[in-house]
Amino acid sequence: MKILMVTATAPSHFYPLVPVAWAARSAGHEVRVAHQPSLTAAVVASGLPSVPAGEDVDLAAVAARWRAQNAPGPGAGPDPESAVRHAVGLFVAIAEAMIDDVMLFCRRWAPDLIVYEPTGYAGHLASTALGVPAVRHLVGPDFSAGLAGTEQELATDLYKRHGVTEIDLTGDLTLDPCPPVLQAPYPPQQRQLVRYLPYNGAGQVPRWVLEEHDRPRVCVTWGTTFARVTGHLAPARRVLEALADLDVDVIAAVTAGHSGMLGEVPDRVRVVEELPLNYFLPTCSAIVHHGGDNTTLTASALGVPQLIIPLTFNPFSPAKAVATAGAGLHTDGSDPTVAALRDGIAALLGDARYRHGARRLARLCRTMPSSGEAVASLERLGGR
Repeated sequence: MKILMVTATAPSHFYPLVPVAWAARSAGHEVRVAHQPSLTAAVVASGLPSVPAGEDVDLAAVAARWRAQNAPGPGAGPDPESAVRHAVGLFVAIAEAMIDDVMLFCRRWAPDLIVYEPTGYAGHLASTALGVPAVRHLVGPDFSAGLAGTEQELATDLYKRHGVTEIDLTGDLTLDPCPPVLQAPYPPQQRQLVRYLPYNGAGQVPRWVLEEHDRPRVCVTWGTTFARVTGHLAPARRVLEALADLDVDVIAAVTAGHSGMLGEVPDRVRVVEELPLNYFLPTCSAIVHHGGDNTTLTASALGVPQLIIPLTFNPFSPAKAVATAGAGLHTDGSDPTVAALRDGIAALLGDARYRHGARRLARLCRTMPSSGEAVASLERLGGR
């Protein structure tokens, strides 16, 4: 069976697909990954065949234009509805840039099914236009019900140009790696749960990860996309300031070239670039982050208590679900005070309930069906 996977915007959208791709290849199937050219290094590093499609869309430029056009008035926060429309519009623009190459590759290679992450609209459009079974692979909570109207409105012209008049982005099957306690309500659809296996990129495990340490370790990260889109890491800098007075060792994880955005860091802060989160997070007692899906699920699967500072432009943050599961805390807004951050981190480290809750969540993740079982579902669909 030939399986084409399609991803769009960032490594964090691609990484959750990798374990199923590995399992499919182990089962004897051919796999290819279509993506924006900027993701080539991430795809190749995973060991999967790369198919660059179209030209890169400049995320930072698009985000800057949106911020200029949607600057809130004095004392007002960003409009969540506008933020959602901006995000969907960005994903549609990426699909427009990719679709011709994706369609060309499909006609030449003839995949038996197409697997796409929720923002990989080019994958869904190609599958619909060519009559190939479509599999949506979630990367976190499923907010399809809240996005369906906006997606259909903004993507209609693109789909019509390729002869598709009806848009149902849920596909024929949904692979869902999100543990049920963190999952959002979703409409009825054919769904296969699949265990989330943390994969945050390729690299080497440094020696310091293996060494004994006397103080608790706290990880601080804002994922792989935030700094690239906004051009700063101000929220992470504030967290580092809050940690300066605590007796902990801090690991600040950033993408390549972004260390300078942290400025001068306090003592006992180790800044690492391009070090996969799952390589060192099991040695940490807590993690502070922005609520990105991949970061949240990695910490959940590894049983690490989380303090989540949700982004203002992400109305679908899993922060509250993590807190409700007893696996961490979240701030009320995206701009907490240093004192509030310090108190939250101290609570995670000092209250055993969060450790127990995080471990309970990790056990739940381990009970979910394996990637091999998900591949069996793909085989049934691809042979239909």
